[in-house]
Amino acid sequence: MLAIIESPYQLQNALSLFKHLNIDKSECVVFIRDNGNETQRKQFDSHLDGLKPKFFYLPARGITKIPLIIYFYLRYILSLCTEKEMVFGDARSIVCRLLIKVSKYLNRKVYFVDDGLYLISYVNKLRSVPCFLYTSLPIVPFDGDVFSVINNEIELFEYYEEKSSVSFIGQHLVELGFINNEDYLKVLENIKENFEPQYKQFNYYAHRSESEVKLSKIKLLGYRVFRLNCSIEQYFYKGRASKGVFISYYSTALLNISSAHKNSDFYFCVDYLDVKDETVSDSIKLSYEVFNRAGIKELSLI
Repeated sequence: MLAIIESPYQLQNALSLFKHLNIDKSECVVFIRDNGNETQRKQFDSHLDGLKPKFFYLPARGITKIPLIIYFYLRYILSLCTEKEMVFGDARSIVCRLLIKVSKYLNRKVYFVDDGLYLISYVNKLRSVPCFLYTSLPIVPFDGDVFSVINNEIELFEYYEEKSSVSFIGQHLVELGFINNEDYLKVLENIKENFEPQYKQFNYYAHRSESEVKLSKIKLLGYRVFRLNCSIEQYFYKGRASKGVFISYYSTALLNISSAHKNSDFYFCVDYLDVKDETVSDSIKLSYEVFNRAGIKELSLI
């Protein structure tokens, strides 16, 4: 089995898939994309647990991107052509798209693992692709679809912190241009003002792509900022999960934690979000629908 992984969450779910299929991970060929983000690399390392993957460098942008993709294909062409089972972390990826097409014509067994809520909307492009989706998301094949779903069961957290708190799961929305920095900080300030009479502790779990300048300003608002070397879910599984209130915009972690958690309140935020790309905007709206079905409530403080 060969896997191409591009995020720590994909790696987490690929390892879970290997376990589900009773496959020894040491017998799998795992390629992991290194995009140059040091925090992401540390998160990858925290999940390896004896796995010895092959890292390949491919930045998110720049003139070297295409030559590096060609180099990757040529260097590993033997492995890419001979494996009969393939695992892909991101169906949209420039690395995976060609291999997905080739796998379809070579009758390979193909698995896709979760990389977040994008899959809710992207599944429409996979309906004619014979594959297996290993996911905890509420995806159900329609009549005529040729993909199958393998349910990824989410385990409950075992231990919790003694004191309740308000936890915001951060995203790099400012960095993506989906919201300006002042409005993002204003949302966090409004949350603190709204919940401060009841809660004394406010946590901010940072995304690996958030800037240090922004995080320093969040600290000044009175938040404890956590820049983790693993996913927030793994952090809670390994230690003690926060409890009380969880808030985010459309982070997949919000959905996962709500499924693994006992007796906390979960909210998704929509304030000031301004996404120009219609495709991305539609995907976010689908995420909100999933949140509503999961009992996660909308929070607006403006």
